[in-house]
Amino acid sequence: MFSMFSAGRGASVLGLLLGMACAPLAAQAQCRQVWSYSAHDTANGNLGLPAITLTAEQLQPAGSVLGMTSISVARNANVDPETVAYDCLPEDGPFYEYFSTNGTDALSGKHEVSGMPGYFHTLWRNVAVKITHNQSGQTFSRTWQRRALNGDYNPSSGRIEFKAKHFSDVTVELARVADSTGGGQPGSLAEGVYNLARPNAYIAFQGGGFSTALSPGCDHGNGCASNQRQHWPAAIGLWNSVSISRRTTCAVHSATPLVDFGRVSLNQLRQGNGPQARLSIEIECNSPALAEHSHGGQVTVGLQVPPDSYLALQRDYPQRLDPAGGAQVLLSSGYGSDPTLASGVGVQIHDHNQRPLLLAGWNPGGTRTAGGDGWYSVHDPLLTRTAAAPGQTRYSGQFSASLVPLARRITPGRIDATVNVVVRVQ
Repeated sequence: MFSMFSAGRGASVLGLLLGMACAPLAAQAQCRQVWSYSAHDTANGNLGLPAITLTAEQLQPAGSVLGMTSISVARNANVDPETVAYDCLPEDGPFYEYFSTNGTDALSGKHEVSGMPGYFHTLWRNVAVKITHNQSGQTFSRTWQRRALNGDYNPSSGRIEFKAKHFSDVTVELARVADSTGGGQPGSLAEGVYNLARPNAYIAFQGGGFSTALSPGCDHGNGCASNQRQHWPAAIGLWNSVSISRRTTCAVHSATPLVDFGRVSLNQLRQGNGPQARLSIEIECNSPALAEHSHGGQVTVGLQVPPDSYLALQRDYPQRLDPAGGAQVLLSSGYGSDPTLASGVGVQIHDHNQRPLLLAGWNPGGTRTAGGDGWYSVHDPLLTRTAAAPGQTRYSGQFSASLVPLARRITPGRIDATVNVVVRVQ
């Protein structure tokens, strides 16, 4: 009986020891977070977007793309792409990458803009954000989506390593929203740096005990968030990384697309009897077009010579360039290299009073003289103010183009020249 009692006690002790030995093994079977990143409210990386400019809706219609960029999970967390975020045993799978907008915040991914699928209201007035999961091509929404995730097997540890590079890059797009848009509460911030400390989207890791509450189609905006943000690999957001301003802006409303000189004889050119062709331009600005305000600027217009034509002038006819960089004439594209083009002849443009017009060039370092760089204020007599829609100011200009000899020797051929109408707001 003594031996039986001892055996009973031994069995009891052995069972206890086995239980203690199994506990650590069960813990090791769970995935582990290796890096220290946490997807908290201000954990977004710098998107690298340039400053965004907003102007009147007539010139910048709803849906206009204001800026676009892509960012990786590694850059968002400011780590090397090879950084290990999680490691797991193979039996901890399956493994998934989940993604959704911040469906719990009204200005960070909860309310979609009416009539703009995939775009969500932001803190900024008139600006919406759309985020795309590059690996799958799916647009982020309030409901969670997922894709299967593969890592690198480490034979020395027997574990699968999920690195920053294994998670998908995302594309962040900002677009113009109409002045009156439904579908949730539009933002109120008119301009400045984005200062709402809330992510616009999340990427989550699921496997081995992480994010077990997530499932495809689960609504983030209705409580499906799993309360494990500290273990998620990415909080994507605009906070403190993008700025916006509102300013006077103008755009080219219309321009004569093509003029045809027809056939011209050498005698006509030498005698100054070459044909003339008329052309016109229209510039539209939000009103008052150049009434200065805190973020306004001077608006200038130039008929700009293409770079290759300007280089040909510098090479063959430098006397036709103003010290400030403006060009007196326009050469054919490919001048000097295309044997089918006429040589020794150029195009000269005149204003409505038949005065030769200086064309804008490509020499910003030149000595600036009055009008010598080929840029003219919209207040210049060169342009005439005309009627436009309410809230807009329109300026029109009438010009003529003619062929002029540039050298004593003229080689017959084609004239194929282009001038670009450019508006600058400074």
